[in-house]
Amino acid sequence: MDSLLEIRDLAIGVHGSVVAEKVDLDVYSGQLVTLVEPVLTGSSILFDTLLGRTAPLGGEVMLLGARPSMRRPRLAGLRGLGHVKIGRTGPGGEARRRLRIAVDRDENLRSLLLQIPRLADAVRHRVPYVDPDLASALDVAVALVNRPRLLLVDELSASERSSDSVVMHRLLRLAVEHFDSGVLVVARSAAPLESIADRCHCLCPDVAVQAFCAAS
Repeated sequence: MDSLLEIRDLAIGVHGSVVAEKVDLDVYSGQLVTLVEPVLTGSSILFDTLLGRTAPLGGEVMLLGARPSMRRPRLAGLRGLGHVKIGRTGPGGEARRRLRIAVDRDENLRSLLLQIPRLADAVRHRVPYVDPDLASALDVAVALVNRPRLLLVDELSASERSSDSVVMHRLLRLAVEHFDSGVLVVARSAAPLESIADRCHCLCPDVAVQAFCAAS
């Protein structure tokens, strides 16, 4: 089975200063992989590198069979790729609108997404205020509308322990189990996803985190 995302001996950084190095991982269809980076100093750089916005300091990346390059700025729109940066889109109003249009047009998508109670309430405007955790879940739901082969989720916070974190978990497992997507999530801790991730990798020197990742 070919990997959707293949990273080998990757080094990333800013202005020549190394943020992370010797990163090796694969993401396959139907698999949820967590990449733990507690301070998140390197996560956005990693995603910019994966999407061809930033050149790596070393190593190699293959994403959906393509090698990201700064000469290919449209790679972020590559067919089959979904990517979400948590917290970027604000209070969720636009996400609610786009998701409502999508589920109204697609009965199968509607039956899958609207079986998640809090998500259904948000889409149907039964929730007057969308808190940051639910807004993040809405962003991921919008990314799933096109049933991506590979979904990248950046900066999932360990603070997401509310009832809306359950919505996020169900969405990520939906991507894996129903759409057969490969999913890579960069998180500040293994805690938000330790019960649902298939594999965990670590970008940090914390021994406890490394031990958890090694055991996963």
